[in-house]
Amino acid sequence: MTALFPFLRLLLFCFPFLLSCAGCQKTPESGILARVNGEKIRWGDFRSALSRESLQYTPEALSEKGALKILKESTLQAMIHEVLLLEAAEEEGIKISKKELSDALKKIESGHQPFELKKLLQQQKLSPEEWKERHEKKLTIEKFIDHLAKKKGPSEEEMKKEYFVNRGLYREMEKSHCRQIVASSEPKAEKILSLIQKGENFAAVAQEYSESPDRERGGDLGWVARGDLPPIMDEACFRFEPGETNGVVRSAYGYHIFRVIARRPARNIPFNEAKSLIQKEWREKKRDEILRGWLEEKRKNSKIEINQKMMENAAVSL
Repeated sequence: MTALFPFLRLLLFCFPFLLSCAGCQKTPESGILARVNGEKIRWGDFRSALSRESLQYTPEALSEKGALKILKESTLQAMIHEVLLLEAAEEEGIKISKKELSDALKKIESGHQPFELKKLLQQQKLSPEEWKERHEKKLTIEKFIDHLAKKKGPSEEEMKKEYFVNRGLYREMEKSHCRQIVASSEPKAEKILSLIQKGENFAAVAQEYSESPDRERGGDLGWVARGDLPPIMDEACFRFEPGETNGVVRSAYGYHIFRVIARRPARNIPFNEAKSLIQKEWREKKRDEILRGWLEEKRKNSKIEINQKMMENAAVSL
């Protein structure tokens, strides 16, 4: 399905011409368009999904001959696959916890202003409850696909081959573990620095005085490699030895004080440590291939009935 969408985007720019269909059959919203292992796909749900899918294309793109037919078919197939995947997830006992859903929704919400999210839901004709339900299904499907990929491999032999053939990829640069305190003014930063120089605990001072979000972690930046931070901060974390604190450094974010906690030299990552990296990369590469294979096999063993007459003749209004 994914491979179809670039093609669709080229072709589906002609909806205004295709939406009014003289002589088309009107279809009740509750009409059944398809059954997937007994699960019903109703016309109303299909029409709503089609409407949302069409938002990805401009009117010009939707005006190409045959665009509506392709969009209708791809939307229906996506809905069939969704039913099959959710059915399999349920059989495997794969669910999304309330916390997983809440965290995912918060992440999405943090990337939008409230009015932007409201406008997006209005465009997609979704209520907040429907929006949550759609994301719960999406997350469940992603979790099931991850589950599939984990079951498929890679094998120990495949991981060793990857590790030794691409050994250079499994090398870690020199890293430094740092804490920081950020102040909005130089006088404040100097006052904080004097507290540190008097022996106050760096993490405790960071929690009390720092104006950076990492204050909750005592200013802990974790392990950073050279180049991970802006140059002026990068130099501060690698110039000093573990245990040392630099003077006040100014950046575009404010006035910083850094404490180097520890230093780890560049190294070749041992195979046992690299395995998790290899597995992750392998699953990302193979994910689509595994999904295609699974869907192909699942469809062979499923009962899928489509009301082709309804699909071809029913009027569409987006």
